[in-house]
Amino acid sequence: MVFALPQAKRDKYDTDWFLRQFGSHSLSYHTLQAELSHFETEYGYIAYIDYQNETIALGDPVAKQSSYKKLIELFLEFRPHCSFIQVSQTVTDILSELTFSISYFGVESEISLPYQLHGKEKKEVRLLSNSAIRNNIKIKEIFDRSEIINLHYCNDSSHEYAFLSRPCNQHKEKDVRIFAGYYNDMLVGYSLFDPMYQSNKIIGYAEVITRQVKLAPKGTRTFILLEAMKQFEAENIPLLNLGLLPFYQAEKQCPYPRQNCNHIVELIFSSLYNVSPLVSNFEGLSFHKSRYRGTYLPRYFATNSKRPYKSLLCMYKLTTGYWIPWGKF
Repeated sequence: MVFALPQAKRDKYDTDWFLRQFGSHSLSYHTLQAELSHFETEYGYIAYIDYQNETIALGDPVAKQSSYKKLIELFLEFRPHCSFIQVSQTVTDILSELTFSISYFGVESEISLPYQLHGKEKKEVRLLSNSAIRNNIKIKEIFDRSEIINLHYCNDSSHEYAFLSRPCNQHKEKDVRIFAGYYNDMLVGYSLFDPMYQSNKIIGYAEVITRQVKLAPKGTRTFILLEAMKQFEAENIPLLNLGLLPFYQAEKQCPYPRQNCNHIVELIFSSLYNVSPLVSNFEGLSFHKSRYRGTYLPRYFATNSKRPYKSLLCMYKLTTGYWIPWGKF
């Protein structure tokens, strides 16, 4: 059984080739993180990490959807006990058949471009944008990362998130876009957008990093996003993904029989949302992203690990750098 792409086929197919053909998931570009391994086959690849005797796969496979099942089956021969995080229902339908337990993890918010600002439900977005305009915030796309690399969101921390999030690299990254906001010629915030691909074309962008200084005028973050959307629209880009709203709308639960769900994991996820911001401000993050009224795409955590709770701890550690939530205070 072949568990990696044969050398003969690497001349034609590699991680970059598969990414540009099938990397339409919001986390597809995240799979390029140096700490991740790639389980490559002729069908595509699965990005994963082995950590503390746990194996965690990140996002959907980077492959044609019709090849998901074969690729996942091969991966499970390679790593029989593992977890998949922030995956779509297409993937969890397959994993559920393979005796994985499934837990609702939240939704991603996807916006179709051009973006319409009218309507009562978008009143707050308009108010924030108008506030930034009154404060004379200027937005421009930047290409020199030396301007933004030391700007840290809110608390000026030098700590970088990774895995589910990703760090802001100092070097230029192919097809990644950065839009920045300036107040009185001073940089006060920026957003970084990863490309999403299909058939060797960019079909959308995912907002994956957003930062601003503590004293940034009200509406800066929203105005940066709206101006970026205008630019993407001018380039005929049809989609913008705002990323995950963790545990948001958890009352919907997962669309599988109760015996396919891990009730303890669901309880943990529900508790994490309800104790915000003691752990992380999941509720605040979800509120910010929900105000744009995008289309919600459900995402799930799936596992057949004998220690799913340890998998969750490892995931938290890999993302935040801390074993316990209160370790960051």
